[in-house]
Amino acid sequence: MLKQDSKYYEHFYSVLKPYEDFLPIKSDLSDLIDQIKWAQENENKILQMIKSANLKVSKALEPRELLCYWTTVLEVFDKDV
Repeated sequence: MLKQDSKYYEHFYSVLKPYEDFLPIKSDLSDLIDQIKWAQENENKILQMIKSANLKVSKALEPRELLCYWTTVLEVFDKDV
């Protein structure tokens, strides 16, 4: 589970934690090889990260959670208009 640092994001990224749910990769990919090597040497930890991330993302993408997210977005947008 690798995630490149970026200014772009999905709404559920806020629930994901580095080294708990994913291995962070620098935006310039300068640490990519090192992170891949670490992942290969720590398969059990990677499997735990994948399980953790899957649980969190599955919850964040439930219809009720998406409705709450979009309601909040639209309320903020409506105030700005």
